[in-house]
Amino acid sequence: MIQRIQSVFLLDILIISILMIVFPFGNYEALFKTNAVSLSPLVDAVNIKPLIWGPIILNCIIAVFAIVVILGFKDRAKQLKNSRILMVMCALLGVSLLLLDFTVEEITLSIDWPSYLPFASMIFALVAGIFIKKDEELVKSADRIR
Repeated sequence: MIQRIQSVFLLDILIISILMIVFPFGNYEALFKTNAVSLSPLVDAVNIKPLIWGPIILNCIIAVFAIVVILGFKDRAKQLKNSRILMVMCALLGVSLLLLDFTVEEITLSIDWPSYLPFASMIFALVAGIFIKKDEELVKSADRIR
């Protein structure tokens, strides 16, 4: 059912994904000018560097996939597999944000706190997987009693 505890953790992943779009994850300084680097193509779509399009797309996929995992509550085995895939995608997003490196001469990138949010969503996906597995074991044990 949707009111299970793992749905709350999966909803937290969706909220974190939305926060990643709203808040900038870093600042870069280029000769007397400071600009924010964000995962939102709506903020500054013209000046987005090509390196950032990958994390933007991955973040959108994570948001949609979190909704799919939440709504897949009828098939717990598939939901468990999808939550593990979601955990790997969150880890990839976090690593890709931390490894972004602007190698242009006059640009230095400073990482802000939202770049660590994908690791929090990875932990939420792990905990959701644990609770999904507990539910599956509970249902299997109840079927054995019958």
